Amino acid sequence: MSRLRVRDVTVRFASLTALSNVRLEVDAGEVVSLVGPNGAGKTTLFNVITGFVQPVAGTVRLDGQRLNGRGSARISRLGVARTFQVARPFPELTVEDNVIVALGRASYPHPLRTFGRARTPARRERAHGLLTEVGLPEPYDRPAGDLPVGHLRLLEVGRALATDPKVLLLDEPAAGLREPEVAQLERVVARLRERGLAVVLVEHNVPLALRAADRVIVLAGGEVIAEGTPDEVRADRTVIEAYLGTANA
Repeated sequence: MSRLRVRDVTVRFASLTALSNVRLEVDAGEVVSLVGPNGAGKTTLFNVITGFVQPVAGTVRLDGQRLNGRGSARISRLGVARTFQVARPFPELTVEDNVIVALGRASYPHPLRTFGRARTPARRERAHGLLTEVGLPEPYDRPAGDLPVGHLRLLEVGRALATDPKVLLLDEPAAGLREPEVAQLERVVARLRERGLAVVLVEHNVPLALRAADRVIVLAGGEVIAEGTPDEVRADRTVIEAYLGTANA
């Protein structure tokens, strides 16, 4: 059984069909890259999986358990974590404390009010380990709001990992990263695969998306136009005309 299974998902906004009969499966220990031009429906699919958008048709299941109709908080507790295109830290908290809040999320649903009880030595040690793993440089006691864009991306990944997910959805995590940070991110994704996480990567950095993935799904106009190994997708004429050719021009 696939860890995450999306079946025939359709989403409409008024007269616009954002997704049409989209399918996606990810196994534990597998990385699937989801690529396509702007407006293809990639983030909308993430929003469906995480409960921010309800489809008009289709199902989403985690380890066989239906996620449709559940709220985003419940889906997160079940084991689905995500990052966002626009990083959303608590800017007034330190980098370290942003991760500690995520580590305590099940026990402290209002982190800014009850935060003092969550900040234990064990949680600080765990937070530092995650920040080191994603390649975010010290100091960790500076306000998260002071971080540059690239470092905010890495903090988002660290906060998502702090919830101990089964499935991790990464929405353009390399945007704004310098080449050394992109290389670090690729190493992080590889380690997550080895750990047994199911990872879905939405990324406009096509070389990274292809290198990091076991399989690639290409969306265009809200529909899946191709799926296969990175080599198969690279050679697909439809994909080249719809996306890769334009991206590499």
